[in-house]
Amino acid sequence: MLIRILHTEADVYSSESKKLLESVGSVDYCECKNQVEFDKLVTKSEYSVIFMKLGIYLGRKTLEKCNTLKYVVTPTTGHNHIEESEIVKRGIKIISLRGETDFLKNVYATAEHTWGLLLSVIRFIPQSHNDVISGNWRRSVWKGNELSGETIGIIGYGRLGKMVAKYALSFGMNVIVYDIDEDIVLEVEYLKFF
Repeated sequence: MLIRILHTEADVYSSESKKLLESVGSVDYCECKNQVEFDKLVTKSEYSVIFMKLGIYLGRKTLEKCNTLKYVVTPTTGHNHIEESEIVKRGIKIISLRGETDFLKNVYATAEHTWGLLLSVIRFIPQSHNDVISGNWRRSVWKGNELSGETIGIIGYGRLGKMVAKYALSFGMNVIVYDIDEDIVLEVEYLKFF
């Protein structure tokens, strides 16, 4: 029997990974622009595997109609877009990046994006860009601030918090960290001398 697979985020996967996936089953690629589209597609077809993306939710009501589902695959560490307890209760396996600490040590995209947003805010990059596109060149209106010497507070000092802290230190910022793990203070002391 051919494995039926629904892939909701094919555009971010390589052609090699898609070919590999297609070698083990019949793959339906669908972007699923909204929750209604996803629910209709999932409940009318008998999928064994669903590749999930953020922005759509796989919960109890939808799962009640997914009698053939065996695996949920999500390229995330968080599972807030799936009703994890309901999936586990039904014997469906979740394949995700949760706990893949060695692999994730080399993934900087989220921390870099965070830093890009911070720079955009403090330097008014989107506003000044739009102003220039409109034909203006008003430097004094969009005068930004410098990060050097400023203080940044980081809530949560896990993988991403540590990456953002290193960026902040390289910009000459003071770093304040809060984490629910009290032992984290020892690591923060180390970073102050990084």
